[in-house]
Amino acid sequence: MYLWLITLFVSGCVYYRETSKLHIDDNTGWKTKSWVYGGVQQNWLDNDSVRIMVRPHNYGKYSAITILPVPLIPIPAEDNVKRDIFAISLVFASGINTSQGVPNLFRFDPYQVTLQTVDGKTSWPIGYIRPDYNDHRCYQFDYDRQYLLNSEVQNLPSGWLEFPEEKNGRCFYLIYGMAPPPPIETFSLKINALKLGDKLLNVPKMTFRKGYD
Repeated sequence: MYLWLITLFVSGCVYYRETSKLHIDDNTGWKTKSWVYGGVQQNWLDNDSVRIMVRPHNYGKYSAITILPVPLIPIPAEDNVKRDIFAISLVFASGINTSQGVPNLFRFDPYQVTLQTVDGKTSWPIGYIRPDYNDHRCYQFDYDRQYLLNSEVQNLPSGWLEFPEEKNGRCFYLIYGMAPPPPIETFSLKINALKLGDKLLNVPKMTFRKGYD
């Protein structure tokens, strides 16, 4: 609260927040792109035929730096919302999108998205939530704990999950039964079972390290 009061009286503030930024090995044939949209860090992984957005919901606390008229002063703002589950947004898009839709169906096994933390422990998702595409939750909105707690967490399927050609249904919150790793900790994510049509895609391991948005 005091952060917003300070901003009323101090001009020239720059706000930032610790977040997890995506990295992959350079020799995989895939590329990464990251930018901030609507105040939210977006990490995209793509090759010539597929784009995947991956967004861990493990944000750090906000800080502000005053740049005028006083010297640089960091002003931390505590985030008091307790996050008792770890949610990761996944959005799948084909690189061959046309106005008539996408000719190939995605097939996805949510259970095969493994998460490895800095202590070497591997975790699997305990369920998933599929928001409606039109509410843009996977793209724009920040971590909405109340939305997640009020939504039905679907059980993981035993095998491939098909989702349709249109954009609806391509957005997932994967839910892990663990506390979110802080952004200062390195962790990795691996999508082990994703198909476009009949082609199994070799998605590289994604490493997340400390960044800012």
